[in-house]
Amino acid sequence: MRKGFTLIEMVIVIAVIAILAGLLVPMVGSILSDARVSAGKAECKQVATAILRYSIKRGIFPLASGGSNRGWRNGAQVLNPYLAGKYIDGQIQYDPWNCRYSYWVPSRTYASWGYPAVFYSNGPDRVNSSWNASLWRAGRWGGDDLGQVMGDPWGT
Repeated sequence: MRKGFTLIEMVIVIAVIAILAGLLVPMVGSILSDARVSAGKAECKQVATAILRYSIKRGIFPLASGGSNRGWRNGAQVLNPYLAGKYIDGQIQYDPWNCRYSYWVPSRTYASWGYPAVFYSNGPDRVNSSWNASLWRAGRWGGDDLGQVMGDPWGT
């Protein structure tokens, strides 16, 4: 009797390993995708909380404008001088999909029309599906966008 494995036994073992790997890879990808979404939601909530803390202390949202223009801003670039080290640890970086967060704070005029302040990410598809104040007023997001609605910065 010979010691060792036959070629057929080796092929069967390799096939079983390949089948198991084929089943596990999509599960791991799904888990990583879910983890990124959870991380994005947590980061949005953390930054929104920092913005609210700033507004409570200062009486105004960061970069709020009293005029009639909309306050559309790139979140990471414009908020770091106001929040980093004081209201959040470190700096606001990119979202889990390596894209910029968005920060929108309405002017008094837009706030009086029901536009809330928001901080959000475009999500996994990296497409802004949420430029819709009716969604924001309902606390919802379009597509796979995720973020936080912070309400009326002017109390109108």
